[in-house]
Amino acid sequence: LGTPVLEATSFTENGMRFPCDSAVKIDNPEGPVTLKQLTVVNNLCTGVEVSGGADATITDCTFRDNGGTGLSCFSSDCTVVRSQFVGNAYRGVSSNELVWVIDSLFLRNLDNGLYTYGGAIVINSVFAGNTGWYGAALDSSSAYVLNSVFFGNHADSSVAGKVVGS
Repeated sequence: LGTPVLEATSFTENGMRFPCDSAVKIDNPEGPVTLKQLTVVNNLCTGVEVSGGADATITDCTFRDNGGTGLSCFSSDCTVVRSQFVGNAYRGVSSNELVWVIDSLFLRNLDNGLYTYGGAIVINSVFAGNTGWYGAALDSSSAYVLNSVFFGNHADSSVAGKVVGS
């Protein structure tokens, strides 16, 4: 796939219910992935999935009302800047690697705003009205949070934000 760049593009009402698949899937790119000014709205399952080891930079994107996760980063670090994750049915962002989040909004996502095994660095971001079993706003193996707002998040386990590990 080379080094994919998707810019100023809209992905709306894509996918299949079974098997559930992503509106956009970038698998095993040779170099870094750049997503800029995307609108990913009302897709049946996950909005965008990046997997296969290449880092991804997501800037000025909107992921809203998708039937699955807004953005999934598997086997790749993700840097999210000035992006919005609103009303996604299964997480705003999900990752098994490190996620940087800067100047972004996580609003009314189900089953976590941000979920990552690889740790999170969150700067100048807002998490409001997210729900989940654990860590409604942020569920991470480790996290560094600076100058961010967490408001009105609700976890069924009575833990609105969960960070485990060191």
